[in-house]
Amino acid sequence: MYLSRVTYHPATFADRVQLGGGDDYRIHQQLWRLFDAPKDAPRPFLYRDDSAQGAPRFLLLSDTEPHASEPQWQIESKPFAPKLTPGDTLAFALRFNPVVSRRDASGKLQRHDLVMEAKHQLKQQGVPKAEWPSAAELAQQAALAWLLKRAEGSGYRLESEALITESYDQHRLHKQGKKSPIRFSTLDVQGRIEVRDPAALQRAIAQGFGPAKGFGCGLMLIRRT
Repeated sequence: MYLSRVTYHPATFADRVQLGGGDDYRIHQQLWRLFDAPKDAPRPFLYRDDSAQGAPRFLLLSDTEPHASEPQWQIESKPFAPKLTPGDTLAFALRFNPVVSRRDASGKLQRHDLVMEAKHQLKQQGVPKAEWPSAAELAQQAALAWLLKRAEGSGYRLESEALITESYDQHRLHKQGKKSPIRFSTLDVQGRIEVRDPAALQRAIAQGFGPAKGFGCGLMLIRRT
């Protein structure tokens, strides 16, 4: 696999609009063009928007090395093959879509945002809003529950006390051909994990964590502490 830092240097305003103008759906389409893969093929990469002030920048994890489709792209790639052993401690950063899937009364699978669900439960329980945990506390609780649920199957032990939830954001995108906007939320977290099953963890990182991968979610970045 390859971990790449991909920067887009728009020469004109039209170039920036072509990238997507901040629209995650269009950004995903443009990043797909960096790979020799048909649109109906499985997604060949995970990505995360790593832009700061200045040119748009993205981090990509992919099976094959990306190549610039236009001169505006600058790509720096390196092989991604971490040597992990049980007991290793890793710092991580992750942007994910904090949802849980449950079946409704008709048996249809529905996704529920964990932060919004926590607020709904507090309301149903009759807890006055003045007594609700803060938005930051609800986001922290949701992040902790979501990561703990996936720990065993993904080959890690989460150091719960080290988890930091940096932000919780709700997004609304308009996809061409669809009347209703696409809505999803993201949690940005960082913390530490202990490697329990190296093979399982590497599979989980390669597959990505949670849904909304087409909108920049699911890429876990790791480094040794």
